[in-house]
Amino acid sequence: MLSPREKFGVHALLAFFSTRVLRGGPKILLHLAACLVVFILIIRFTTPTAHTASPLADVYAHGGSSKDGSASGLRIVVFGADDIAMPAPVRGLEKETSRAWTEVLCQELKCSQYQSFVPAADNNTHAMVSNSIYDAAVEHLMNETWGNHSPGGNYGFQADEFPVVSLPDLSRQVSAFLGTRTPSTRPNETLWVFTFGTWDVWALASMPLNISGTVIELLADSVFDEAERLYHSALDEGSVAWSGVAGQQRGGGATAKRNAYPDNTNPETDMKGRRADQFSIMIPTLFDPSLTPGWDLARPALSAVHSKAEQLRNAAALTGKWNSRLAENLHDWVRGPGGGRTTPQGQDEPSASASASLLDRIASRNKYPLRDAFLHDQAGLVLDAVVERQLRDGGMADTTNPNAQPEAEVYRHVRTPCVLGGAPCEAPHQHLFLTPFKVGSRAVADLGRRAAAMVRRGETLRANWAASGGASSWAS
Repeated sequence: MLSPREKFGVHALLAFFSTRVLRGGPKILLHLAACLVVFILIIRFTTPTAHTASPLADVYAHGGSSKDGSASGLRIVVFGADDIAMPAPVRGLEKETSRAWTEVLCQELKCSQYQSFVPAADNNTHAMVSNSIYDAAVEHLMNETWGNHSPGGNYGFQADEFPVVSLPDLSRQVSAFLGTRTPSTRPNETLWVFTFGTWDVWALASMPLNISGTVIELLADSVFDEAERLYHSALDEGSVAWSGVAGQQRGGGATAKRNAYPDNTNPETDMKGRRADQFSIMIPTLFDPSLTPGWDLARPALSAVHSKAEQLRNAAALTGKWNSRLAENLHDWVRGPGGGRTTPQGQDEPSASASASLLDRIASRNKYPLRDAFLHDQAGLVLDAVVERQLRDGGMADTTNPNAQPEAEVYRHVRTPCVLGGAPCEAPHQHLFLTPFKVGSRAVADLGRRAAAMVRRGETLRANWAASGGASSWAS
């Protein structure tokens, strides 16, 4: 069916035909038919059409531009769980709960594509890093404590109170992304964000630390298994993980592009020190879930021997293990076995006998994208807000310091959420937490802006190594 614009074009051509055909005779019919087809096609393909996203992915085409007016070409892809700075829909506060910190990151960097594979919480269940690892941990716990009838040895509640969830874990989220249709316009570069850990610690905190401590490290390791999977996929031009400029730099046009930008910057991204042949990931540090109001409000009441106090200590220990293991793995992953440029597992270096197509795609070892990472201290930023309020309430804050935050900028409430079992509060911006497990829009915006500032300043692991003189052999 023709649109109003197309109908207008048809009417105009018919009016033209009614005068010209009488003068030019039947021969003009062929010309008019061709004009009609071309006219309709032009209107059809220049009219914006609605974009249909994957059920798991929310795709936002912000149409961001750099200072020179050209498209930024930055794609941000997010994998994770609904952590403390993800949306938490609240009736009457839609504007306060509509954005995630990663969306703010995208808007601040004027990204051209945003894809989030973070599943929404379903009936109070939340995504975890690996469903299979957690399932195996629960089974191991049941086997270890089978026949132990002492109160402290009874962990029969684990599978009931903290069940294995059916929501997509990290591996399934990555598979969903790799299964999406390759976009017609490739991004110049991609920033991969992994935000997990909250609900893994929540579930594991009720287990003995000698088991849960090992499990949390396995979960942190599995994040980098999936990062490596994406890295290898990004080498294939046919994969949705491939980025345009990075691919060009790995191909024949690399020398020309690097000579054009001798300082290794990409003017299209407006990000200091960023190189188009980098494969960059961002991981936020984990805020201890036992410090959220939701820990006291929503934690299941177990037997006295498995008290909330014991689980709180476990949560603190597991959060520390997660953050330290994540940082260690991040450094090891960025360094990589080849100084950050590695050949995919199971593949040999290209040789003279390799096929022409392989040589075109992988010219030499040095054509692999350089690994780099941003470690976003999300937990530290939220904890600072909590401590600042506590110091002021206790009269221990030095408010005379010229650099001290004005009282109006300090959160008034850091332990009581704005929404607590009823109508929302009157001043959401005075509450650090909007709901028992989610910070408010003010904190979300701040976390997103801080993350964007890191990217603009180029505060990557490699940049930090270069500035400190450490890991010099990997900072090239």
